[in-house]
Amino acid sequence: FTGEGMAWALASAKRVTPLVKEAATQYSDALMDRWTVLHRRLLGGRMRHCRFISQLLRRPWLTRATIALVPRAPGIASPIVRALNTPFRDFSHRE
Repeated sequence: FTGEGMAWALASAKRVTPLVKEAATQYSDALMDRWTVLHRRLLGGRMRHCRFISQLLRRPWLTRATIALVPRAPGIASPIVRALNTPFRDFSHRE
C-alpha cells in the first residue's frame, strides 16, 4: 500500500552487494550475521511504521477516526510520513 516493499528491495540489494562479493571470494558464517545487523539497521524502523499503518488499515473504524483526527492534529502523522519519506541511511561503513 505504500510501495515500501520495492524501496526495501532496492536498498537491500545495494547494501548486500559488498557482502555478496566478499562471500564469493571467501565465505564465512559471520557474513550472515553482518547482513542481519545491517538489514535491521537499514529497514527496522520503516518496517515498524508499515506494520503500524497496516494494522490501522485492517480496522476500518480506527482508520476513519484517524483520517478525521489527522487534519485537526497533523503532528500525529508527521513523524511517520517524514520517516517513510527520508532517504535510506548508509550503514555500510559500520559493517
